[in-house]
Amino acid sequence: MKTIEIGGLRFGRLSVVRRAYPENGKTSAAMWLCRCDCGKDVIVTGGALRSGSTVSCGCYVKECFDEHRASRSHGLMNAPGYYSWCNMKDRCNNEAHPAYRDYGGRGIRVCERWSKSFPAFLEDLGPKPGSGYSVNRINNDGNYEPGNCRWATQKEQCRNTRVNHLMTCMGRTQTMIEWSEEMGLPDYVIGLRLRYGWTDEQAIMRPLEFRPQRKAALHDAPPRKRARKGGRNG
Repeated sequence: MKTIEIGGLRFGRLSVVRRAYPENGKTSAAMWLCRCDCGKDVIVTGGALRSGSTVSCGCYVKECFDEHRASRSHGLMNAPGYYSWCNMKDRCNNEAHPAYRDYGGRGIRVCERWSKSFPAFLEDLGPKPGSGYSVNRINNDGNYEPGNCRWATQKEQCRNTRVNHLMTCMGRTQTMIEWSEEMGLPDYVIGLRLRYGWTDEQAIMRPLEFRPQRKAALHDAPPRKRARKGGRNG
């Protein structure tokens, strides 16, 4: 079986140095010498690296255990917001996390005060209001830190995403969702109108219209000119 070359690549906290061969020669799995961010060298199978099951020399697991033990000591492990705090740090620090690309991979970091202490995080942000809330960054390109974070519902989170569409109408600029709520139009209607080439004002200001064979004006795109059928050249 051909070995997948991963020399020089990085997996979590591990940087692959070179191929390593077991002394007994009894394993067929490809082994790799890796250097952890903490400075320790460790030999890991290529499969464990690519799957994300091994992301450090063991220091990451130890840190998680220490955090867990510290949480038990301060009695806040079951406090609302504890797992939001853990997930926040994981998204920014663990390259094996599915969402790392959109957080740590973009340079988003957790401030030192929050990274080291859940009680400090709780003190600055306050208790989690309910199960439908999560940590939201006000400036989507900023870090997780005091002054840039709040507890927000999923609806509020959606308004603050990088992909949310900003629209200008009547001299004001808002997200598509905010215009949808203000004008009483479904956001998918506004979005479809924009795809048809309508301007922001047309898509926002025109009310829904009901016709015998059409439910709504979302299909009322500006009529396209039909190409005339040309006669044969004789």
